[in-house]
Amino acid sequence: MSDNQDPLDQLWQGQQVEKPDIQVLSSQWRKVQLKQRFYAGLDILGLILPFITLVFFIERLDQFTRIYLVVLFVLLCPFVAYIVWLRRFSIGWSSDSTDLHVQHLKKQIANNIKIAYLTKHSIWPLGLVITLHHVGLFYFDVFPIDKLIHKSLISAGLLVVMFPCTWIWAARRENRFKRELAELNKLLNR
Repeated sequence: MSDNQDPLDQLWQGQQVEKPDIQVLSSQWRKVQLKQRFYAGLDILGLILPFITLVFFIERLDQFTRIYLVVLFVLLCPFVAYIVWLRRFSIGWSSDSTDLHVQHLKKQIANNIKIAYLTKHSIWPLGLVITLHHVGLFYFDVFPIDKLIHKSLISAGLLVVMFPCTWIWAARRENRFKRELAELNKLLNR
């Protein structure tokens, strides 16, 4: 063995390494868990409420709307199941080690990127669904034309306001989660 050591190797070996603050990561994980449980509850509630409405008010609905809501419910079930599945790392109750919490945090942030992406791109099909509903109401002559026009204008106004807001919100969340994942990976790879 040679006594000549490379100065760069000595410099590399002598550098201080900052260890990640486990308390901060644990606190961040708890916040993520609470938020994801809340969001999963909203996702499920958003699917259950229309179903309950359909069950309790089925006599008041016209045939087209009944069929339309049942088809919509059936189509939305897998979508909501997938979104809740993406939240799976933070929904469960666990007393695992902090290392496992950190791994779950990384996985959940990666899934949050997917959820934000899906949210951002799911608003356009929603516009199509609402438009198809109004076209169906018109075609099956469910409402008088003046009432249908009034409902359509209200829906269009809500869509014009809510769609850009939802798009911007989801895009910002997607970018924020990408930054958080990059920062967490950088912190853990030190």
